[in-house]
Amino acid sequence: MTPAEWNRGLAEQERKRGITVVRSRPTWITLETSAICNLRCVQCPRENPGRTFHENQMDYSIFSKIDRYLPYLSTLQLHGLGEPLFTGVFWQIIAEPLTRDINLSVNSNGTLLTERNVNRLLSSELNLINISLDAATGPTYRKIRGGNFDKVITGIKRLIARRKELDATRLQVWVNMTLMLENIRELPLFIDLACDLEVDGADAWHLHARSDGSLDDWRLTRGKWTFVYNEQSLHNAPALSNEMVRQAQAIAEERGFNFKPSSPQPIWLPE
Repeated sequence: MTPAEWNRGLAEQERKRGITVVRSRPTWITLETSAICNLRCVQCPRENPGRTFHENQMDYSIFSKIDRYLPYLSTLQLHGLGEPLFTGVFWQIIAEPLTRDINLSVNSNGTLLTERNVNRLLSSELNLINISLDAATGPTYRKIRGGNFDKVITGIKRLIARRKELDATRLQVWVNMTLMLENIRELPLFIDLACDLEVDGADAWHLHARSDGSLDDWRLTRGKWTFVYNEQSLHNAPALSNEMVRQAQAIAEERGFNFKPSSPQPIWLPE
């Protein structure tokens, strides 16, 4: 039994017994390696007009403070509200031999999948990179994420092609979509695109819902389009949302593709 397996078992026992002063170590840690980003996605909390956001990046000394927990970890996530591939500490951590037996994952916007970075990712200890697209077409991507869709798709293709060349099966490549009124009709196209790209899977989730009023003033104008957070929630159009999810799952089943949304929020909405 590995230290991580022993620790998971102990943590589960302590949870079941309701123990509040525990002997188990953390089994899952998330580190925001970067709060710096090169995109301005309309749904990102950093774009909320009612919130002040400061960009910074993690210092490696913070990672060194948790190294004693690494043997007991099951999962280490290296993302937050920024783009992790921007920062040196991200590259240091995924090259760290101590992380080899940990499920090491990152969410990325995929804009930095250069040839050099692709090779660095594939030679690292990273297990999963989940790339946020939020669209299946360039115009919708530009509205929501404000970037170059073709550049990201080219980067994903580069990563998949190089992975095949190296037979680097350690790294799983996923894509994901934050669902809203503006992009929900592209969800079936998104699954087709994911299949064509030959990524390992796709995920999707809804905009976060809150009842504390913190989203009420969230309004951003991008060109001729104005994003209003509460109006974009698919709770306003549950039948449309469910139909697009149904179509997407049918495509995934037909093509033998892994699309099983696992968000804490249910993907199916009450009609």
